[in-house]
Amino acid sequence: MPAASRRGVRHQPAQTAPCRGHPLRQTRSALRSHRHHQHDRQLAPAPRTALMTHDLDRLPIPDYGDYFAALERHGQATILGDEPVKLPVEFARGCWWGQKHHCTFCGLNALGMGYRSKSPGRAMSELSTLLSAYPTVHVEAVDNILDMSYLSSFCTELADRRWDIHVFFEVKANLTREQLAVLRRAGILTIQPGIESLSTHVLKLMRKGSTKLLNIRLLKWARYHGIRVAWNLLAGFPGETDEDYREQVELIPLLHHLFPPDGCSRLWLERFSPYFTDPSFPISDVRPRSSYRHIYPDSLDHSQIAYFFDYTAKGIGSDEAFGALSSAARRWRQRWAEHRPSLIYQRVPGRLVLVDTRAEQPRRAVLTGWQAEAYELCGDRPHSADRIRAGLESAGHRVTTAEVGALLDQCCRSGVMVSEDGHYLSLAIPENPGWW
Repeated sequence: MPAASRRGVRHQPAQTAPCRGHPLRQTRSALRSHRHHQHDRQLAPAPRTALMTHDLDRLPIPDYGDYFAALERHGQATILGDEPVKLPVEFARGCWWGQKHHCTFCGLNALGMGYRSKSPGRAMSELSTLLSAYPTVHVEAVDNILDMSYLSSFCTELADRRWDIHVFFEVKANLTREQLAVLRRAGILTIQPGIESLSTHVLKLMRKGSTKLLNIRLLKWARYHGIRVAWNLLAGFPGETDEDYREQVELIPLLHHLFPPDGCSRLWLERFSPYFTDPSFPISDVRPRSSYRHIYPDSLDHSQIAYFFDYTAKGIGSDEAFGALSSAARRWRQRWAEHRPSLIYQRVPGRLVLVDTRAEQPRRAVLTGWQAEAYELCGDRPHSADRIRAGLESAGHRVTTAEVGALLDQCCRSGVMVSEDGHYLSLAIPENPGWW
């Protein structure tokens, strides 16, 4: 997501190498010696060599005493209005996904992509200490991504403690229904999964390691578990087409029962991102954003200090296509602000009842026998028609792959299911919130 929408902080190394000589003189010398050009864009000086902190358990627990004292002195309502106090807590640094596939637009972790996290015991001890010390129940994890091993350690222990807290984490979008249930029990009630797009083609251009169906699955089960999803739609990626936009515009009305994006915007060019550093991408005319002129004097070289840049990109969608996507996202948010639509199913012996309030006129449909089971089998993860046929056969139903495919295609035409590359995902959410 654009850096301004990320809640994490950019970590600095906790240990620095010793510096000899006059520090100001060395800094000026470094600025002169490191100033250079790379494929028409001027880069900042390389960061001073630092010792990376790998064992995060050695770090001290932060002291927020001064902040809370100032908050009490000036009045919380004066400073924050209706917003609750949110306690920043660091559990990890770096990005385990970025280590493998650096997202093309992301400039975070310039000082260390290598992922490292605090041990589950230290994480729990630190969180307990901070919650005991300060009068708030809202916790903001500043990490770029959740340590997946926490799902079977830190999160399960947090759930067992049954604290009445509201935790935010950034996560990857491929979380399953079962994993989201673990987060919910732990009090992780808001997540930022980096969905970014509802187009598999665009997601590949981003190197997100997700698909349209996986992103929809996360939105679906997050809604079921009552976990708020903070996300944005991004556009402007070299290689995208107007068709990518059109497909998303057509898809969005089917998702009105799920959490809408907070916004829709073209990507920001960030220093340290592959789009900035890799000359193979068709991005040119890179210059510091004009806003820097209002902050720094002209005597400074803004290309050396800027993090955000204006640019020209080739091979992106048209303004008209982007406008259509922005309008569709805006209508989605408006629907949620007015009255949250729903698409639920009620399971009873022998049949499945679909109740749909996404459109102005509510709809109701009934599936019976193997058709009801087939629809539900597409709920947890995308499956092919043949995979669903095998599941039905295990349950004692004798149907052909063609029969199953015809049913699933009909569900797609009815707007209660979506498909891609021969795989199907049902959109309705179980009405009973206690099933999982």
